[in-house]
Amino acid sequence: MAKIYVLQHHPVENLGTIADALEASALAWQYIRVNDGQPVPASMKNAGGLIVMGGPMGVYQTDRYPWLRDEMRLIEDAMKSDLPVLGVCLG
Repeated sequence: MAKIYVLQHHPVENLGTIADALEASALAWQYIRVNDGQPVPASMKNAGGLIVMGGPMGVYQTDRYPWLRDEMRLIEDAMKSDLPVLGVCLG
């Protein structure tokens, strides 16, 4: 299976025990560290799923966090491609 994209918004917000579950299922993942300026992938092509981590922002704060628009497009692409999507809210 292709790698699962993990959108990370803050260095403290990581996969934690989700990583253990992915490893136990022999699933690979790749952090996309949006908080460090890594670009959000343009599409889910060649990806196996998507995990969106929590962070300090709200979905309505697209003016302050313009990459949120790219994330919303990626989530939509994953859903249209019938790929699994997990949104992790820790707050």
